[in-house]
Amino acid sequence: MLDPVTARSAICKCLGVAIKRRREALKMTQEEVARAVKIGVRTLSEIEHGRQNATADMLDRIAFALELDYSELVIEAEALELAVA
Repeated sequence: MLDPVTARSAICKCLGVAIKRRREALKMTQEEVARAVKIGVRTLSEIEHGRQNATADMLDRIAFALELDYSELVIEAEALELAVA
């Protein structure tokens, strides 16, 4: 079993991958998503690379910008985490 810090890092990375995949599938740029979410491009990039944690509110706004429900984004991240485990 993973320790809490490692587990948190893994889910952050999986959320980031899920966000990036969806953004690219919609052919959206980081700038477009960041503008819609009202965050900086660098912040979005850091989230996509799993280097920055996003708040639940921020994840909800990102999901909305990517035409997803928050739960769909989390399910996608969990599927990625299971695939890696």
